[in-house]
Amino acid sequence: ADSVTKIRDRCADNQKRSVNTGSNLSALRNILVCIVSQPRNKRPMTGPAVLLLALLGSSLGFHSFIYFVSVGFAASVALTTAVALFVYNLIIKESQIPVLTNLHTILALIWSLRLILFLLHREYVTWPSFHDKLIQVNQDSVLASKFPVWITCGLFYCCLCMPCIYRMNHALEAVSTATASSMSSVTTQQWGPVGITGIHLQIIGLSIETISDAQKQSFKNAPNNVNRERWCHVGLWKVCSHPNYLGECLFWLGTYLGGIGGQQHWHQYFISGIGLAGILAVVRGLYLALLRKQMLHYGHEEEFSHFSERVGFFGPKLFFRTSESLRRSSSIRRSGVQIGVSGIEEDLRRKSSQLDSGDDLDVSLSSQVQTTADVATATTSSTLEDRMNRMYVEQTLSAQQQHHLQQQQQHRSPTPPPALDEKGSSDDDAPNSFPFTDTEAHK
Repeated sequence: ADSVTKIRDRCADNQKRSVNTGSNLSALRNILVCIVSQPRNKRPMTGPAVLLLALLGSSLGFHSFIYFVSVGFAASVALTTAVALFVYNLIIKESQIPVLTNLHTILALIWSLRLILFLLHREYVTWPSFHDKLIQVNQDSVLASKFPVWITCGLFYCCLCMPCIYRMNHALEAVSTATASSMSSVTTQQWGPVGITGIHLQIIGLSIETISDAQKQSFKNAPNNVNRERWCHVGLWKVCSHPNYLGECLFWLGTYLGGIGGQQHWHQYFISGIGLAGILAVVRGLYLALLRKQMLHYGHEEEFSHFSERVGFFGPKLFFRTSESLRRSSSIRRSGVQIGVSGIEEDLRRKSSQLDSGDDLDVSLSSQVQTTADVATATTSSTLEDRMNRMYVEQTLSAQQQHHLQQQQQHRSPTPPPALDEKGSSDDDAPNSFPFTDTEAHK
């Protein structure tokens, strides 16, 4: 009751002072106190207040649709953590929040500010074409479709930030009941080994993510854009396939562990768990999408194939084949695919002779693709290079068959399809060479 009376009196005094002096800072302070404060249960920031801040930050997505999950994400975390630090440390002056509790929230604020600067610098400075793509995506989106995305993202970001708020509320309650002599023991009991481990994971994850992003940006922005289309394999990217995503997972895992000591009810564990599970699922989806993109762009490169055999998401793999076995299996796969192409070539010639003789023939692209897939599967298609070879064979043969069928449908004289040479190339519009014999032509 005394604390309620003091805070209300302070609100009234500050309101009078702001009217007399016209101080905008005091007015903002009073607004924050009256909106987010609930002194009756000693929890200045609750779930609804955090949700409003998260929705305010993610509303940047109405400017550009992709901002809902990029800049808006970082802005929501930055706004929530900054207001929390301001309210708990400046507005409620009777409280003395422990250093580790403030550090837990400050690290989240630093993470969000770094991400905002990185994303905006990449969009407007280092990758201007990406900004044009964002404009096109925003123009293609409908305003009505943005509201469900906005609400979903706001709820998700609120769950992510709640461990910091739970820790702040718990520290405020503990400090208000503790004496000055027992303050240090209360701080130690609040955190414990799990909370301290979470702080360390936050620092490690933030460091890994920052360094890996800087290394990749420096690699891609080499003079004359020589590395713009190349696969990044410098620094941390030598020992981990996606160190930036690994660092983000470690950071949010540390944020969750750091907030466990401040969670007292089952619904608090549930809300924080939703945030952690959601960010891990998002990172996993991004990782798989980028892995497929890398397979299409760099899958034909032998160096990338060796790297994917040796290194994974969490770093170097414990069990992998030696370089000699990789070269041996690569040569076996190449010869096997060439043998398969020779057999398919003979089959096409046989079908062409049937067309020349006037026999009816139902050429099925699906059956031909299935035959190609069976051949490639029989030649140990377990690596990225095999998948690229299968895709190349399927596309080449399908294009040849479609061209031959169009000639037949237009009542032209049937002509045999172009013959494939020993490298898998033809004289028509098909690619000039097989991917593992001429890398530049394939690219």
